Amino acid sequence: MKISIIVTNYNYSKFLDRAIRSAFVQNYPTDKYELIVVDDCSTDKSLEIIESFGHLIRKIYLKDNVGLSKARNIGVKKSNGKYIIFIDADDFIHRDLLFIAGMFLDQNEMFDAVSVDYFTVDEEGYEKERVTFNDNPLACGIMYRKERFIDIGMFDENLRVNEDKEFSDRFNDKGYKMHNIRLPLYRYRKHKQSLTYKHNEEIN
Repeated sequence: MKISIIVTNYNYSKFLDRAIRSAFVQNYPTDKYELIVVDDCSTDKSLEIIESFGHLIRKIYLKDNVGLSKARNIGVKKSNGKYIIFIDADDFIHRDLLFIAGMFLDQNEMFDAVSVDYFTVDEEGYEKERVTFNDNPLACGIMYRKERFIDIGMFDENLRVNEDKEFSDRFNDKGYKMHNIRLPLYRYRKHKQSLTYKHNEEIN
């Protein structure tokens, strides 16, 4: 198995179907990647959506709400891929993301991860603004060599916010290298239900 896509979800039934479907239309051999959906004890209709995909996805249903960091780490531990990439359940990806990012890591052993640029999209999924990853990094849309990700210690499960910044600091402290591909292959949805929006509201 070359690539594991890990989708983490908590009560994003409104958007989850789009995230999963974007992983199934990839220009990449279906036998070389897997999709793992980790549901963090959702109380909405998320489980119905996940079950509707049947055996096409690997499902992990958590009995307690453990938070995004631990949910992602659980997905990594259960994954079979050489490379891993995270998608938040309210986001989605371009059909060439696996092909381009995977080929980059295949051909560039000196890099430990590869990121891509992205478009912000509105609640309906319409593109709003192109963003350069290096200017405004995300936790998702980055493809890691799994062994490096584990070596760093994965995400800090004690953190409910800013876990990506803390992980990035440890990634850099290890001397690992990430390259950014200047192609907008990730779609980052901005909406009032997002964790980022809620966190910003709390501190303002």
